[in-house]
Amino acid sequence: MMMKREILFKGKSIDTGEWYESMTVLKGTTDSTKDRFVMLVDKEWIEIIPDSLSQYINKKDKNSKKVFEGDYDEDGNFVIWCDKCSSFEFGGVDLELKEVHTTCYRCEGDFSLFDSIDDIEIIGNISDLIK
Repeated sequence: MMMKREILFKGKSIDTGEWYESMTVLKGTTDSTKDRFVMLVDKEWIEIIPDSLSQYINKKDKNSKKVFEGDYDEDGNFVIWCDKCSSFEFGGVDLELKEVHTTCYRCEGDFSLFDSIDDIEIIGNISDLIK
């Protein structure tokens, strides 16, 4: 039996700072050749902060909140894409110092995101921490 995967992205509005979710994201460039992203939300195009764009990993936390790349828990475990594992895994963020450590925990022999995702509570996204 094939499991369907929901394709969904979230991003933070450049204008309002609010988070939005959408299945439709377009990438373009500005006159200065910087990447520009817009999301279709309720038939309206919203420009989002490029570094805030993240993909839904098709998992929910213990409170049934959708988990996206870059989301973190109170212990500083945050979701990253690991090329070596070819999957979403946990990296670390020092919440006090706001330093990101993108080494995959699974590659280091610690634990896999999918072993513990049901036990964590998402409290934020690193794009709100790292400016």
